[in-house]
Amino acid sequence: MAVAETAPAVLVVEDEPALRELEKLLLEEAGYNVFGAATPADALALAAENVIDMLVVDVVMPGMSGPQLVEELAARGSAVPALFVSGYGVDEIASRGLAVAKTALISKPFHPDLFLRRVREVLDGVAEALRADRPA
Repeated sequence: MAVAETAPAVLVVEDEPALRELEKLLLEEAGYNVFGAATPADALALAAENVIDMLVVDVVMPGMSGPQLVEELAARGSAVPALFVSGYGVDEIASRGLAVAKTALISKPFHPDLFLRRVREVLDGVAEALRADRPA
C-alpha cells in the first residue's frame, strides 16, 4: 500500500499494549509516521507536541472514550480525522455517543489489510474534502 512522499503522521491510541504495538507496526511497515499512546492523556500530550494527521483510536478506554478524545482534541485546536477501533457491537458503540453510520469504524479482531485500507480511506476522504473546498 503506497503512502505519499511526505508520510502522514498517525496517532494510535489503544489501552491494550499488544494491539497498540500491532497497529503501530502495521502502519510503520506501510510507511506512515506513527506515534503510540496508551491513554487519552498521553494522546493529548503527544498531539500538543506533534503534528498529527489522523487518529486510530479505541472507542472504549479508561478515563475518556475515543469519541470524547476526538472532541477534546478539536476543542484544543487539533481536529483530525479518526478511525475508531472497537470490540463492541454497534448498539454498545452508539450508546457511548458515536454515530456509527457517519464514522470510520473497524471491529476487533481485524485483518491487517482491512485495517490499512480503512486508514487509507480516512486519509483519502480528508484529502478529497480539502480538494473540494479549494476554489477552481
